[in-house]
Amino acid sequence: MLKNRHILVLPKWYPNPEYESAGIFVQRHIESVLPHTNISVLYVAASTELKGFSIRKEYKKEKGIDTLRFYYGREITGISFLDRFLKLFLYFFCLKKGYSFLEKKKNKIDLIHVTVLLRTGIFAWIKNKFTGTPYIITEHWTGYLPMTGHYKKNGLKKLLTPSIIKNAELISPASDDLGKAMKTLGLNNEYFTVHNVVDTDFFKPDFNHKNTIPKILTVAMLLDEHKNISGILRTLKKIKDEGINFEYHIFGKGEDEKKLKNHSIELGLKKNVFFHGLQPPDRIAKEMRNADFFLLFSNYENLPCVIIEAMASGIPVLSSDVGGISEMIQNKKVGELIPAQDEKLLFEKIKHFISHNSTYDKKYISEFAKSNFGKEHIGLRIRKMYESIFK
Repeated sequence: MLKNRHILVLPKWYPNPEYESAGIFVQRHIESVLPHTNISVLYVAASTELKGFSIRKEYKKEKGIDTLRFYYGREITGISFLDRFLKLFLYFFCLKKGYSFLEKKKNKIDLIHVTVLLRTGIFAWIKNKFTGTPYIITEHWTGYLPMTGHYKKNGLKKLLTPSIIKNAELISPASDDLGKAMKTLGLNNEYFTVHNVVDTDFFKPDFNHKNTIPKILTVAMLLDEHKNISGILRTLKKIKDEGINFEYHIFGKGEDEKKLKNHSIELGLKKNVFFHGLQPPDRIAKEMRNADFFLLFSNYENLPCVIIEAMASGIPVLSSDVGGISEMIQNKKVGELIPAQDEKLLFEKIKHFISHNSTYDKKYISEFAKSNFGKEHIGLRIRKMYESIFK
């Protein structure tokens, strides 16, 4: 019985006061499996509110999950190279302290669930060597994908990751595509894919809403090398030149925000394109419901949550066919895929989506998202993964 097993999740990213949407996909995974398990979360992060060697501990039940957070100062001595090593020490110190606290507060930890390497994986690896506690690894990092090359450029990660992967009970990538990329890099183990989960009570359709002007939506980090927002803007310029009216709303922030805003103005799209910055989840959910379709034109991806959030909201998705996106958009009733960087085809498809938006069935799209990526479905899949460890 999983209820008799204490599972500890060690996430690299997790919602916190300074960035409430960080690692929200991890929290949703835990929520989905919570009815089947005895599970805890231990999250450690730097905080701008703390200075020197100060540490703050927070322990509470959050969304039904036993959640322990430790925070340490983002700046300790003010000497950057020294602070780098001191913060690493504090990180592992807090992990060790938190691990002991949870074992005393609840009971012995039977399985460590690492979410995204590297530091959390190092801790689990050491625990396994000294206590025999098994661990599994969930990965979301796009750095393993061949088009980024980030894994190969990171010397420390490249040195330690193979041993950490090898000694894990299994690896759980967020998509089959990511799993294939990891195996291509020689990171061999048993792989068990668990897709991202969507909260269908939060992201849901508005069957009565209709726009007088077609409304296109993108929610993304504004890093153009990754998301290719400039390619979208160039294409929308051509759409406008054909006399087609539309509104394009972009939610998110990033280092290219100013450049993209200026590019939009240069293209004469000031009255059509609107940058809204980073907004809270409830605002995003509302915008999803009110849009006509969701647009993503990334050069690379893993399994972006925003796509299943859009589908759960009942709107179709037009996306580049990269990463694991084809594992989500499985038929033309929920959306369409085009090759990355193909602006000619993007132009044709945007026109098609604008003129045919009323032909998409909101109910079918939202039901598809729920049955394939809802909490019940994903929770049972995670339960199956955990049970395989304790056979």
